[in-house]
Amino acid sequence: MNKILLLEDDEMSAMLLAIMLTESGYEGKKACTAAEARSILALKFVPDLLISDWQIDNDITGAVFAHEVTDINPELSVIFISGMEADHIQRHASGLKVVSIFTKPVDFEDVLKLVGTLF
Repeated sequence: MNKILLLEDDEMSAMLLAIMLTESGYEGKKACTAAEARSILALKFVPDLLISDWQIDNDITGAVFAHEVTDINPELSVIFISGMEADHIQRHASGLKVVSIFTKPVDFEDVLKLVGTLF
């Protein structure tokens, strides 16, 4: 089963997307903070895909967290969701396997379709 870690600080958005992913047959775990996501990783959950908001906590971006995850899975694919421009994110996400960048507001059906093409 393909494993997805969803890191989104908006609880409602995280819950909705996590439900959609699970109903589509993916093993998904959601977190709303970097600390919560690290706790999931500490339980030996190794994601194939990270779907992350760009600005997670006040002091960490999705790219910083994604680099942490690549330490346990160098083949990690990443989808960013952000209110920032894609060019800004691309510049700061070097070295990551960024599959796509969605600009908020996001249609989660589009995210789900993209995930379907990855697995």
